[in-house]
Amino acid sequence: MRKLTMLIISLILVSGAHAAKDKNRPQWVDNPASEYNDMMYMSTVGAGDSRSEAEDNARANLAKIFSTTISAETTTEQRYQEIIAGKSLSFTSQTDQTDKLKVSSNQNLINIQIGKTWTDKLGQVYALAYLHRASTAALYEEMILENSRRILALLSRSQESGDIWSRYASLSAAGVIDQKNGELLEQLRIISLDAATSLDLLYNRDALRKQILDTGKGITLQIFMEGDTDNKVLPSIESAINSLGFALAPNAENTIRCNVSFEDLDMQSNQKYIRYQFNLAVMDAQDQQILSFNDSGREAHFTAEEAKARAIRTLQSKITGDFTRQFQAFLDSKISAQ
Repeated sequence: MRKLTMLIISLILVSGAHAAKDKNRPQWVDNPASEYNDMMYMSTVGAGDSRSEAEDNARANLAKIFSTTISAETTTEQRYQEIIAGKSLSFTSQTDQTDKLKVSSNQNLINIQIGKTWTDKLGQVYALAYLHRASTAALYEEMILENSRRILALLSRSQESGDIWSRYASLSAAGVIDQKNGELLEQLRIISLDAATSLDLLYNRDALRKQILDTGKGITLQIFMEGDTDNKVLPSIESAINSLGFALAPNAENTIRCNVSFEDLDMQSNQKYIRYQFNLAVMDAQDQQILSFNDSGREAHFTAEEAKARAIRTLQSKITGDFTRQFQAFLDSKISAQ
């Protein structure tokens, strides 16, 4: 009976504290639209143990509105930033001072503001994040048009270049910026559908993608491979080349010459060790080396067969990852060299 009485008293106290908390609770905590009209603003509420945590959570909640339609890759975003930072492009961003915030949902959102904050009796902090639709849409439009002007400049360069590698490099860079424009357009459609619908990009996205595809396929390469007796490494090289947009042909003027070797190591251990050595050189139509990639390492296992299998898997990962990025960096360097 005593335990039941104590339970009832506890429930009454908790209920009373909850009622007191709700009495002073601002309406915007549960309905942010009561503070910022949905027609003019986008707004969300975040909560946390501190003001900074609540503000970060509010920004993240606002970004989640976009997360179902946008999923930018880190490598693409990095290439975009590197390309637009190129001094030779002769463009200066007009939005560098904009309040850009990277939030946890992997969205780069612009013009987010923090409005009111409130702390309840339990110490929980609430923050209200919002962005003004019209002014934010104007910022997006300027960014998209600025990117469009960069794309037009790169298209002009591609037409003027007599070098097939430089031509494709300019088009590839234009494609990266176009991907960013696509991301910004999707965000703009959520912020203001009218603004996104009426915006003139200054170029045709489908035509650009086709031009990139056709030019890339016009660059053909032939692979000469040595030492790959199990035919485990060659497919990774072919996959890397195809991912870059190029084509493979038996009589191509551009060539890739590579060799791989595997060596048993005596490490005086219960495990078996295998060392691998890989060398690759890309040669242009004039038989001049334009790119080299070298890698070596060792792997171990209780059997020599599995140690070699591990070495092959490591090398495959390096080819599809590091080699691809190095080739892409070579292409991007052709832009700044112009």
